[in-house]
Amino acid sequence: MKLLLFFLVSFSVFAVELSDWKEISHEDGIRCYSAKVKGKKIYALKGDIEINAPMEVISTFFYDTSKKKLWIAKLKDIKTIRRPSKFELVEHYTVETPFFLANRDFVYKGKITVNEDKTVLKVDLKSVIDAKAPVRKGIVRGELIFANYTVEKIMENKVKLTVTVLVDPKGSIPKWVVNLFQKLWPYKTLSRIREIAMNGEMSAHPDIVELLKK
Repeated sequence: MKLLLFFLVSFSVFAVELSDWKEISHEDGIRCYSAKVKGKKIYALKGDIEINAPMEVISTFFYDTSKKKLWIAKLKDIKTIRRPSKFELVEHYTVETPFFLANRDFVYKGKITVNEDKTVLKVDLKSVIDAKAPVRKGIVRGELIFANYTVEKIMENKVKLTVTVLVDPKGSIPKWVVNLFQKLWPYKTLSRIREIAMNGEMSAHPDIVELLKK
């Protein structure tokens, strides 16, 4: 449990032992897992996939805000609130929900880092409170407890992409319903990213190219 608590503080997926994760599906080259988290009724989720695309292209998915509507499901609106540095930002986005539920929005801080030899890029995200994005009437403010995307270079035009996430949409939705629907999220997200990358709809952003230059 100490490892799990350290994970929640540091947002490092490597602090959770693999045995903590239960595989829930393996389809189309995508493995998905869930894990119970102490003190939470919502499960953490994890997924991984290998994609035949350059590391710079896959990393751009998580850097270029203008392209996020291509792959984030039900994304209605997204904007950058502030950018403390080139690879840190605070974003506010709203997602559409079924007509009988209020839309959800999230405010989170994201940071991109790379390892020394430029073969692993990480994106860490966590909900924050920001005066520039107050809670709005008729929209439920969800909580991104943590999220991490890791892009690992396998060879020149092939990467392994891993996502780990724990998100609470808040509101009156029963947690068992949240778990039921959210377990599909890793598969849908990773398959969509692969589809866009393979179709050539995403090009590498110059800032990411520069960041990964050796």
